[in-house]
Amino acid sequence: MTITMQDLRETINRKGTTVEYKNGENQYGTKQSPEAQYYLQLSQRQTQAMKILVDCLPKTEKTVVVEDDGFEDFVNGREDV
Repeated sequence: MTITMQDLRETINRKGTTVEYKNGENQYGTKQSPEAQYYLQLSQRQTQAMKILVDCLPKTEKTVVVEDDGFEDFVNGREDV
């Protein structure tokens, strides 16, 4: 998936994210390129896969360590408060 996305990214960088289209004589304009659409789909799938993998990791307890930087002592030691 990652290699395909790299190839698509190179193509998008070369050609851009839009393409011109023409349907009949009077109907024309620009739309998102197929490469850009496919890249977005793969990006969403990759994000979903990463979320599933992260959810499979064992849960660990987070310990928050707060270092004393001296700010509280500074504030409490002021005489103008």
